[in-house]
Amino acid sequence: MLSGNCSFNLKSKLMNLRKGYIAVSENHKKLSKLVMRAIPTLMPMCCGMFFLKKKLCPDNCSTMLTQLPLDYKIDLSVLDEINMVKDKKISKEELKTYVKRLITLLDSLYKLIGSTTKDEKI
Repeated sequence: MLSGNCSFNLKSKLMNLRKGYIAVSENHKKLSKLVMRAIPTLMPMCCGMFFLKKKLCPDNCSTMLTQLPLDYKIDLSVLDEINMVKDKKISKEELKTYVKRLITLLDSLYKLIGSTTKDEKI
């Protein structure tokens, strides 16, 4: 059940990110907001992934972004990078690259979590 909810949330976030990117890709300020919202938007889903492993969700973002890749063998470096540059000016091209990497990450997570809805094991 939990993996089904995580899978649904991932698919929703993936679709919303794609839709948002299409809508704001040429507006630097809005594109920046879209990228910077990725961290707080994805944190509840990351907590769900910890619960799938029967672990408590860490209290801080850094610990979460360090532990999840170890538990799931996934690359969350894009989230870590976004978290580190959140107060810096980023070019529109860099922002577009972040969005593309986020889309790839969400798609990978969806496939990973979606595969667990059949057997509830990861």
